[in-house]
Amino acid sequence: MTSDNTSTARPGWSLPAVVVDNLSRPNIARVWNAALGGKDNFALDRALLADITEVAPQFRDLAKANEEFKLRACKRLTRELGITQYLELSCGLPAEGVYLHEVVTALNPMARVLYVDGDPIVVSHARGQIAGDRRALALEADAVDPDRLLQRDEVRFLDWTKPIAIICTATLHYHSGELAAAVMQTYIDAAPPGSCTVLSHFLDPEDASTGAVRRIEKQLHASPVGTGAFRTLAEIRALFPDQDLLDPGVVRCYQWPDLDTEAASWIQGCVAGGVGQKRTTA
Repeated sequence: MTSDNTSTARPGWSLPAVVVDNLSRPNIARVWNAALGGKDNFALDRALLADITEVAPQFRDLAKANEEFKLRACKRLTRELGITQYLELSCGLPAEGVYLHEVVTALNPMARVLYVDGDPIVVSHARGQIAGDRRALALEADAVDPDRLLQRDEVRFLDWTKPIAIICTATLHYHSGELAAAVMQTYIDAAPPGSCTVLSHFLDPEDASTGAVRRIEKQLHASPVGTGAFRTLAEIRALFPDQDLLDPGVVRCYQWPDLDTEAASWIQGCVAGGVGQKRTTA
């Protein structure tokens, strides 16, 4: 991507309207990429990040903690539980260009990953990274509309008779609590027993930092993004329906799975995550 917001279209050729709209306002995937130190973002994305970092100068620590949690969790599922199928919802733009399929197939060559994102630019990036690897597929679809997504033929890229890891990190805090809970319930209902969810969410620490996170929420709601909620640990735990939580449960991302890990900054503790496994009996 270029450093400003101008397109690189050839004369006489027009970008699709959905892409033009995508480039005309900040985009969550690109803001997150900027927070991770990536290059796949524009000035307007970095401007929103700057607004957030005025309130929380170490916001990048939060983004890094989330990304590292996701990779640690998926490595554990591959190594210890033998999970070989991954559905990554709202996959976004990894800062270092390291996609999940590269991580899990390095541990088990039989692993496969289906990436889903509603942003055509994100999906284009993912398809470029896959580069013909038959163990990965990228699908443009709304990850928070599971009823429609699960009807797509491409979803059969995964075998839904065998355990699947549903990856939903740093996504649900942009949606209402009722919708977030319903989304996760639908996915886990569709998945076979033994399937897992890897989930993270902005955390309201319910301490002296709460005032600062409320100011971050205000920045997000005032921006073209328009939303972003920090929820309590109890509210985040409720997003694991019909599952048993793997140790150490839902905790701050930087503490998973080692509770003795120390935070780099207070804001790093404002994202929590956990891994749940669908029960094998009712």
